[in-house]
Amino acid sequence: MKSKRILKFISCIAAISIIITSLFVGFNAFANQSGDFNYEILDEKNCVLTDYTGTNPNVVIPSEIDGYTVTGIGDDAFSASDEDTFRITQVTIPSSVISIGETAFFGTGLSEIIIPEGVETIGQQAFDACPNLISATLPASLTNLGTSAFGFQDSNLQEINVSPDNQNYCSVDGIVFNKDMTKIIQYPVGKTASDYVIPDTVITIGESAFYDAVNLVNVVIPNSVTVIEDYAFAGTGLKTVTIPENIKYIGGWAFANGDLTTIIILSKSDFEISEGTFNDGQNENFQTFIGYAGSGTEKMVNEWLEYAEADDSIVVNYKFVAIEPANLKDDTTNIIVSASEDDTIAYGATLEVTVEAQTATSVTYNITLISNGEEIQPNGTVTVKIPVPKTLDAKTCAVYRIETDGTRIDMNAVYENGYMVFSTEHFSNYVLEGKETAGSSGNEKPADTEKPVDSDTTEQNNTNNGDKNNDTSDSNTNSSKVQNTSIPDTGKKQADLSLVVMFAVVGTIAFFSVALLRAKKKTQK
Repeated sequence: MKSKRILKFISCIAAISIIITSLFVGFNAFANQSGDFNYEILDEKNCVLTDYTGTNPNVVIPSEIDGYTVTGIGDDAFSASDEDTFRITQVTIPSSVISIGETAFFGTGLSEIIIPEGVETIGQQAFDACPNLISATLPASLTNLGTSAFGFQDSNLQEINVSPDNQNYCSVDGIVFNKDMTKIIQYPVGKTASDYVIPDTVITIGESAFYDAVNLVNVVIPNSVTVIEDYAFAGTGLKTVTIPENIKYIGGWAFANGDLTTIIILSKSDFEISEGTFNDGQNENFQTFIGYAGSGTEKMVNEWLEYAEADDSIVVNYKFVAIEPANLKDDTTNIIVSASEDDTIAYGATLEVTVEAQTATSVTYNITLISNGEEIQPNGTVTVKIPVPKTLDAKTCAVYRIETDGTRIDMNAVYENGYMVFSTEHFSNYVLEGKETAGSSGNEKPADTEKPVDSDTTEQNNTNNGDKNNDTSDSNTNSSKVQNTSIPDTGKKQADLSLVVMFAVVGTIAFFSVALLRAKKKTQK
């Protein structure tokens, strides 16, 4: 009997609760409209805007509605419908707002947005598809910035600036990073620059960080990067991309739907990729993968090809090209540097040589390797060939490396077919010295002699210059012969000769002028 009474009591309480809840919900539904705004009550003090029904393109969001503090702008609250696209051109957000929801201002006509202090969260694609939006400013209070918060669709955004007092994010040249710059968050896709070098502090390239950056044609990804997240470079203007050796993971569709034709992956190890990373081979553009023989890249491409061969419905246009040891030549000095292994010289590095000093019996060269605009050293032993000038006796020639303190180190170079050849693991200043050949002097320009042929350069390896990318067989046919150079002529002798000729011509003219004048006077007499 007692249990029945308890059950009846519980039933009554439940019924009363349902009635009260229904009344409260009904009351709130009626109370959630105020002027041009709809809102939702969060608690007894705060509310979030859920919709804007007004027609004024210049919107001032109130900090308080019906006694409730406006602390949030809800998902899609100001997003434009097909009928009113871009109608909102200016918005003022009060300092009471803490959060801005996903796609909150999607498709509006805003040209600039300044997020006030107090906002902590901006949702995914909050300001997407706003073609007039050129700049955005983020406050020190921001702690959570959603993926593509400032859009990629129809975006012309040039810069996103972050308060220097923000402890979570920073911006450099209008590009957003986390505070310690180990992750790039968003690159404004409206930037007109065609080239971008990612800072070498970056470890992670964030989701959709460069999504739809169609103007971006060349990007340098540093060796520090180990993770490239989903859609990171999808839809960009990249045609060739080099993925660094330390890569561990590449996310889904990271390089999809763009103009990419060549992918260079410098990792020798296996790495993880997700679905559609390179558009699953369905890209209409022919795609070439360049990597090291036996690497995870070669395994990956072979697996795709085997899978496609087993399924007639799948068509992939991929092929794999192995990286070979670099063989670099400076066309001005004809100095040649050859790698001993495929990665002794960083892929894509270039050789730069300048003449630092010269005398009748020596030439000093500064030899450097350049990669991504910076001077680097080889990863191991390389072979260097310096042509012997025709004014020097090859039997007497030697090559020395000049240390920073002036110390000279004999490189034990040997003469081979017109070159002094030696091995080194370090580039700096090198001087070639020798005695003059019989009958020559530093002030004489030697007669041309037959150019020696270097057997090692009959087929130049141009992998580092991208020839492999186009799978052509047009290696430099003219590089099968290397010209034997002379010590550069200073031109002083030619200048002296020119002065002599000039004085002779002037003297001759003066002589004949005087003679004609005297003859004329005699005739008149």
